[in-house]
Amino acid sequence: MKKTRQIALSAAILTASVMAAACSTRTDRVERITENGVEVVLNRAQPYRVKGAPTSLRLEEELTIDTEREDLAKLGVADIWGFDVNSSGDIFIFQPPMNTGLSVFQFDGRGRFLAAFAPKGQGPGEIQWPIFHKISADDGLPVLDMRTKKLLVFDKQGAAVRETAVPLDVRGGSLLLPMPNGDYLYRKTEVDPKEEYASLFMTYSVIDSEFREIKELDRVEYPHPFGASKVRVPLPLTAWELARDRVYLGNADKGYEVRVYDLAGNLIRKIRKEYAAVPFPEDKKRAILKALESPDLAPIKDKLDFPSSSPPFQHLFCDDEGRLYVMTYETGAKPGEYLIDIFTAEGVFFARTSCAAHLWADLYAPGSPTDSWVTARSGRLYAAREKASGYKELVVYRMIWESASHDDH
Repeated sequence: MKKTRQIALSAAILTASVMAAACSTRTDRVERITENGVEVVLNRAQPYRVKGAPTSLRLEEELTIDTEREDLAKLGVADIWGFDVNSSGDIFIFQPPMNTGLSVFQFDGRGRFLAAFAPKGQGPGEIQWPIFHKISADDGLPVLDMRTKKLLVFDKQGAAVRETAVPLDVRGGSLLLPMPNGDYLYRKTEVDPKEEYASLFMTYSVIDSEFREIKELDRVEYPHPFGASKVRVPLPLTAWELARDRVYLGNADKGYEVRVYDLAGNLIRKIRKEYAAVPFPEDKKRAILKALESPDLAPIKDKLDFPSSSPPFQHLFCDDEGRLYVMTYETGAKPGEYLIDIFTAEGVFFARTSCAAHLWADLYAPGSPTDSWVTARSGRLYAAREKASGYKELVVYRMIWESASHDDH
């Protein structure tokens, strides 16, 4: 009888071991394939348990910079068109291009005002119609003036340290971002010059210091609003990030896929993920229709073709550790919040968090005039959001990483 019990116990232990191994294989093994010599990381809908990595991210609100404050209004901070953060934790808030005063307002990590610079004007260090970018790896702040076709770079004290004439097509939605190797990440909108209302193309390219194209990274086609019989919304623009020595591009037309390039424009990885389709919200439809109420835009209003579901994501960014964050359209823990998927530097989906961020352009997703909705730097997450009053505020959260209490499988 004792021997029979020992055999039964051994069998039970063996069965449990096999089940644990199967469970580990089923839940923690990330599938990777190769397409045309490029690694593709295939993530499931739920996060993986990654050895040594946390399992969740909690955001604790630390401070806000509120444009409804009277003292900020007196300084000239009327709106938040975008923002970024440098390596010292200083926050730079960009004003809308129609602003008549200074374009950039600098605050320290505690939200205290430090300086304002980039005045409206035509002289050295002045801007006519600014397009703001990310702060570069050396803490320079590049600002593209699409009216005078020049690229200004300001240092962390707000002094214009470089001014470069730009012999390129630059207009609303353009991007010209200096990269650490001296080249640029360039985005432009193209239209066939032979046809007045032909299709439009949004292209991303790597160009050299002489503004010559090295390699095209992506090209997205969408109908000209006045020429097409139907206009699908949101328009299929791309989300992007330049972090360390990598360029990240996400094109919603390709599904939930983020492509990773080196600075020379070589595709080195694709990150894919299963996702839940989110019905296109009725309030978003109403907002788009309201945005087209002017007589000039009325012809577009009757052509709108609303989708049944939202795009798989709306924004992406990286932190100092190389982790990738992808903001989805899935509703978060609180009203107005969206779920953010978090990936390791190698492209493995391992955690999620929830955050509210203002959506800048109802007609476009992903993408915005500045591409600056939410970012992470030095253990802090920064997000611009709209208050019930209509004013915008920049919220700073402390990022608290947590691990599950039970052991990994």
